[in-house]
Amino acid sequence: MFTGIIEEIGLVKQITNQGSKKYFTITCSKVNSDVKIGDSIACNGICLTLTKFDTNSITIEAMD
Repeated sequence: MFTGIIEEIGLVKQITNQGSKKYFTITCSKVNSDVKIGDSIACNGICLTLTKFDTNSITIEAMD
C-alpha cells in the first residue's frame, strides 16, 4: 500500500509507445526539483521509473 505524501497533481502531456514500454510525460514543477534519473515516482499508487525531466515536466517509464 502506498503511504507516501502527494507532492503535486500533474497532467499527462504525452504518451509514447516503444515496443513493450510506454513513456508518459507529465507536466509538473514541484516534484522535479529534487529528482534524478532512475528515481521511482509513484503515480496513482504505482511506482514508475523516471527517465527524463526538466523544469516543467517529468517522463516516466511503464512496462507491460
